[in-house]
Amino acid sequence: EGLAPEALDLLLLSVSLAEAPIPAALAVAVLTQLAAGDGATAELRWTIGVDAGVSRSLLERKQAEAPQYAVHPVVRRVLRYEGDAGRVEVLREAALAAVLEQLDGVDDITNHRRIAPLVPHAKALGRPLATQAEQRMEGVVAHFHHVRGDYPEARRLHERALEAMTRLLGEEHPDTLGTLQNLALTLEAQGDLPGARRLYERALEGRTRLLGEEHPDTAMTRWNLVLTLRRVDPAAAAPHLIVLRRLSHRPAEGRSAVEKRILAALPSLE
Repeated sequence: EGLAPEALDLLLLSVSLAEAPIPAALAVAVLTQLAAGDGATAELRWTIGVDAGVSRSLLERKQAEAPQYAVHPVVRRVLRYEGDAGRVEVLREAALAAVLEQLDGVDDITNHRRIAPLVPHAKALGRPLATQAEQRMEGVVAHFHHVRGDYPEARRLHERALEAMTRLLGEEHPDTLGTLQNLALTLEAQGDLPGARRLYERALEGRTRLLGEEHPDTAMTRWNLVLTLRRVDPAAAAPHLIVLRRLSHRPAEGRSAVEKRILAALPSLE
């Protein structure tokens, strides 16, 4: 009672996140989403909120490489059952969008020091995999683990995301096919080449039907399949190499970055 609304938002935000400390940058990004992109207003709301919460001993500042805050588990539990459920959901939706945006660059491991504190919260927001945004979050976190070499965890999360996407979106939705390919990459990294081959072939069939043979996403899937086939069934790679060589028939100025990389690498397979 009498708590500043800015502090209450920080407390209610914690309900949808993990029990790990919450990066200040994440809270500000959520508040920026709610302020229609007004970062200055969000920064002010963060400052007012954290000061008010600390003064009432409802949250505490944590100092790591970057500012963070934590909410006591008992406070979180009370808010989960007695807080404003509508406001919790508004904050959760903003957090989903903010975290997905902040996870951009997960392919580059040099970004992982910045990204790692977000991962527990991304995992919490990804449950229960009932929406497209939640499923996409699960896939991005899976890729984070893949890039770090934690292939068992990457596989587990990719398989969860794939099962949920197939159920909600269908087998040939672009997100489903992208996750299928990412799971194939993880199986390949684990040494399960027959399993990777099966998934690449499924992804290639779906992308060819959905996007066409010349689409860059289709070409990338075909390229990944070729690299796997070269190790398990070289003769089966030959027809796919013929298709990839046709990329050179397109005008150079019209080629995508993916197509340029494939064409540059093709001579190494001759």
